[in-house]
Amino acid sequence: MELGYEPARKEDIEALFEFNRELIEKYEDPGSIDLQEVLAWVRRKLEKRLDEYVRVTADGRLAGYCRICLDGGEAELDDLYILPEYRGRGIGTAAVEKCCADAGRPVKLYVFAKNEKAVSLYRKLGFEITEKVGETRYIMRRGPEYAAEAADRETEDGKMKEIEIFYLKGCPYCMKARKAVEELQAENAAYAGLELRWIEESENPGLADSRDYYNVPSLFYGGEKLYEAKPLHGYDMIKGSIRSAFDKVLAK
Repeated sequence: MELGYEPARKEDIEALFEFNRELIEKYEDPGSIDLQEVLAWVRRKLEKRLDEYVRVTADGRLAGYCRICLDGGEAELDDLYILPEYRGRGIGTAAVEKCCADAGRPVKLYVFAKNEKAVSLYRKLGFEITEKVGETRYIMRRGPEYAAEAADRETEDGKMKEIEIFYLKGCPYCMKARKAVEELQAENAAYAGLELRWIEESENPGLADSRDYYNVPSLFYGGEKLYEAKPLHGYDMIKGSIRSAFDKVLAK
């Protein structure tokens, strides 16, 4: 997949506006803002600063947007949005890395405090919370010296990292995977001691976008893909693949 970056167009304003509106309505405290006034400000920002927005493309097709503002000695990353059909392919991570590399200076961003998945994703990409804005937002910053491999470091307290299992509700392969995990944990106490994190893809688009996979279920450990289901995988194949993934983690 070839990624590209090109200037945003006037016709992109509505899509960007809707993206902002959805985030505000989901994560902002409605009692602390005048929603219509905030949305009016968002539209003015988009119209005035459209030249700072970038269309992210995948094989020539629109895959998302992002904005990088280079005013002053600190750049600002804003409005990172990946279209649903392109999530889970590492496009968002690549866009963040490109923006930070192009900035050549410290980068900050604003994120809703309740958007825990986005906060977690940015932390994995080297951003740290440095300020709290009101009761609803954080400012996160990342220095230019940050290396991309930091995303795979162990947690600071030395605990074993979680095995991430991406799934979708109602997916028959995912239901087989959950059954297989339960059986494996019942069969082997070592498997039962592993830290597992089940992540519903549609509810965690930002986190899903940071991982390179297409099918679910998919298992990751420290950013490394351990297993990705394929069409026609039967129960025995799924269970055997998850067992292999667990064994690989235990051997680390």
